[in-house]
Amino acid sequence: MQKTLRTAAVVAGLVGLALTSAAPVDAAAGKQHSTVYEFEDMDEVGHATLHRNASGVTMNIKTGVSGELFDFDTPLGVDWKVGDATTVWFVVFNDPGACEDGCGEDEVLAAIFGNNFAKVGVHYGAGHVAGSSRFNASARLNEGDMSGVLFGMGLMDAMAAEVHLVVRSHGPASTLSGPELAAALHTVDGGCYPDFGPNICGDSQFAVFLAD
Repeated sequence: MQKTLRTAAVVAGLVGLALTSAAPVDAAAGKQHSTVYEFEDMDEVGHATLHRNASGVTMNIKTGVSGELFDFDTPLGVDWKVGDATTVWFVVFNDPGACEDGCGEDEVLAAIFGNNFAKVGVHYGAGHVAGSSRFNASARLNEGDMSGVLFGMGLMDAMAAEVHLVVRSHGPASTLSGPELAAALHTVDGGCYPDFGPNICGDSQFAVFLAD
């Protein structure tokens, strides 16, 4: 349980930084565009889109491989680099109207500790090795799908939820065994020191998509 709460808090602490930029919905198309920012200094480093329809959301992110890694709100002194195993996570706020001063850290931490008033869910999106200086990933999250949940609730209403994307590095793929690499590309702490591998892991970038 302690491990679960710690890894969930990694995402929780960083979502709180993702409140300064958000994309409005193109109501006709159900499509949103958002800038991707580094957590380190809010540099604009990429672009993301979110397509919404009646059954779920589809994200695409295209960004530069850069930015210092953070664990909760602590800088780790290590950057996201080419060759790192990398994952992207959906952070869903099903009831954004319940958030105070924007959805973020407070709502995620409340959900972790049993008061999920914003109906938060954190879900696996995608994972692969960052093979060049540009990282691209796409993923679909359907309403009610709990197959990749880290904690919290499923996506309840694709058109009404606020969605954040968080990019996480799991360190150099070259230092990981086959099972460690597989875990690093599919779980929040795969490949990460001390329990599941030798690497320093942390979150590097984010994008935000407000509800309509």
